[in-house]
Amino acid sequence: MTLRADLPAERLLSHIKTSGLLTSFVDIDGNNQGATPSTAGMINMEQVSADSRAVQVRAQGNDQLADSEVNMEQLPCSVYVFSKRELSDVTITEGLTRQLREWLRSNKRSADDCIISIQSFGLGGPYIAEEGRVYYELPLLVRFVL
Repeated sequence: MTLRADLPAERLLSHIKTSGLLTSFVDIDGNNQGATPSTAGMINMEQVSADSRAVQVRAQGNDQLADSEVNMEQLPCSVYVFSKRELSDVTITEGLTRQLREWLRSNKRSADDCIISIQSFGLGGPYIAEEGRVYYELPLLVRFVL
């Protein structure tokens, strides 16, 4: 039986939560920022408060390892970091995204979340979402133990 905690996006989000950056972080101006709501999979941004940022973790695409005898899967994943609904929050959101990227580059493995490796491909954005938020993307290639 597969449990929610077994899904790749859930495992990656669990790993990211150990960074503490979703609980609180120091922004680029040296100010403490509070908790950032997060989810694995789909998110309805219209239900996120206008004065809150959000982090979404998604596994995208198919397993890139064709050999079924290998006891792991390699998936393209992305972490999306959404700003508050105010343009003045864009630089703080970019700063948080950069902190997450650096943390993932330093913490490429997680025995607890069955992550063998994480490869980061830079930082995408800023992009503008339909509901008026700005967001950044961290494209990743993640290997999970099956």
